[in-house]
Amino acid sequence: MKRDNERAISLYQTLKFDLLRVRRHYYQDDGADAWEMVAKLAPN
Repeated sequence: MKRDNERAISLYQTLKFDLLRVRRHYYQDDGADAWEMVAKLAPN
């Protein structure tokens, strides 16, 4: 998701996602950076 999309970041964090890394110039339309996120999964 776009790095400046605070509402989406907050939503994903409430769903137990962590910010992993920034992907520079990810979006082709405007060259914006994106956050790569990863989910915390519970063990079985």
